[in-house]
Amino acid sequence: MARIGLDAIHLSLNGTGVSRFEECFIQELAGHTAEHEFVVFVDASLPASRLPVAPHLTYARVRKTQLLIWEQVELPALARRYDLDLIQTCSDRLPVFSFRPVVMYTFEIPDYRHHFKRHAMAYQIVSDKLTERLFPHSIRKAARILVSSRSTYNDLVRRYSVPPDKMSIVYPGAARIFEPCQNPAKKQAVRAKLNAPDGYVLHFSSAQDPRDNTPVALRAFNASIRKLQHKKKLVIGGNCDLKSQGLMSLVRELGLQDRLILPGFVQGRTLLELYWGADVYLDPSLYEGFGFQVLEAMACGIPVICSNTTSLPEILGDAGIMAYSTDVDGFSLAMARVLAEPGLAESMRTQGLARAASFSWSRTVDMALKAYAEIL
Repeated sequence: MARIGLDAIHLSLNGTGVSRFEECFIQELAGHTAEHEFVVFVDASLPASRLPVAPHLTYARVRKTQLLIWEQVELPALARRYDLDLIQTCSDRLPVFSFRPVVMYTFEIPDYRHHFKRHAMAYQIVSDKLTERLFPHSIRKAARILVSSRSTYNDLVRRYSVPPDKMSIVYPGAARIFEPCQNPAKKQAVRAKLNAPDGYVLHFSSAQDPRDNTPVALRAFNASIRKLQHKKKLVIGGNCDLKSQGLMSLVRELGLQDRLILPGFVQGRTLLELYWGADVYLDPSLYEGFGFQVLEAMACGIPVICSNTTSLPEILGDAGIMAYSTDVDGFSLAMARVLAEPGLAESMRTQGLARAASFSWSRTVDMALKAYAEIL
């Protein structure tokens, strides 16, 4: 039996993809047969209710600090203190001075983050610069690299010449909370609460990341109104700031002020209900290392329309409709079809549920354990 450290310091209340991965991974690991002892490093402020209890899991709570200090100083020190045989982390910046083997789980390479640097805060810009400098060292130092998609796997081979036999594609899954709505009255209640009684198209956007491609979502939604004359609204979840990326002027130009709903950042049950109320999920993303929201929408039985770039075709398969990320007409036509053809929407719902079920957290953990065994 080995003692393995899990870096879950990203597990927080912000609901990012890395945070979702760490939380679901630990939950699944708690139910697995104990092959090893695990020491899980979490932020001291994290509620105990977020942490599953199992005999083979020990939680080490650490005080919040700058991530660089955590990665380069505190994590190696704790690895020595707990006499760890192996560490798994989702960080792109492995400790420069550490003699424990490290399994690195990565969603994307840092090269693509230049798309949104001009919108980022100073700390984020500095952090990204450090990541660019340390990432090549990290992929050389890692004993094993687990990647979230074939797209990221190919990027690492092409751009960083990582040997294919050093990597494994380990897809995440959707959190267990995401499931179809079984009560039509609940769906209508969600729509009423959002003041969208006729239904809505759902899109997610962040304040700092133009890769969400929200201008295309707005233009495509507006074009779908012209095609169908429908009364649907557009709900944009997340920390969407209309003052950034010229979105406010675009909304005014398109005359969508009365059609737009911004519920802000939501998670947990509120996020689930946001999916439940949607007629369709629209994701014209420019880049996704792994598209959690596409998978979550399918798991909730919501028809998905997304771009055909990076990892999204791997996730969606044949269960939805794809278009080029800049193809406003393609997205609007797809929306018009799904909204006007109940048979098509039902077919996409059925196929989406089956597709989402193929992404299993049990398989994710099994593949990680296999990687540990190969290293140990």
